[in-house]
Amino acid sequence: FRFFPGQWSACSTTCGPGVATRTVECVAVQGITSNVIKLPDYECEGSPKPSAFQPCQVQQCPLNEPAEDPPVRGRSLTSPRAFKWDYGDWTTCSASCLGGKQRSTLKCVDVKRRITVAWSFCDARQRPVDLTRSCNNDPCPPEWDIGEMSLCSHTCGGGIRTRKVRCIRRISRSGGAESTLILPDGQCPQPKPTNNEACGLVDCPITWKVSCLFDNKFLFFE
Repeated sequence: FRFFPGQWSACSTTCGPGVATRTVECVAVQGITSNVIKLPDYECEGSPKPSAFQPCQVQQCPLNEPAEDPPVRGRSLTSPRAFKWDYGDWTTCSASCLGGKQRSTLKCVDVKRRITVAWSFCDARQRPVDLTRSCNNDPCPPEWDIGEMSLCSHTCGGGIRTRKVRCIRRISRSGGAESTLILPDGQCPQPKPTNNEACGLVDCPITWKVSCLFDNKFLFFE
């Protein structure tokens, strides 16, 4: 098992500082066929994971000079305020286990005052791409897998219906399908839900029964 880095993306900005991204996945290569299987990151523990981001800069941004100098009396001695795009905090992971996604929020920063301001202050043409990363790639903790209740064994007079209750652990996800490991009940931390319940707890309707004596025995017919 090893980490396999993808190709770097184009720089997130056409001028000025930006960020290039790439995918970094834990993979296994199968024998002669060389089929590549994607695995959760924990399978590659012990191997250094290459970075998924790196700074980049295609060119310096040109300075915006005025078309003509304003009159001396109208000139301002205050230097123009500078704003830049920056990445903020990561969003909450989309899954608690088996791998989810996080997105880095964008913010516009007043360079001089070092505070976040409205996006309208930053140049939309230099807006960097949204960054995403995988998160919570570990297997899920043991949990109870509860099936559907069966039909009642009797419609009246008292019956029982049952369901399957298993202790499982979801260990991987690939292409929307999950791999599940069945565990002993003792490995699930929560109390085991009941696997049966009473049903049909209504009196049966009264019916006539006809009997006759045959060979000194009563035979009943409904």
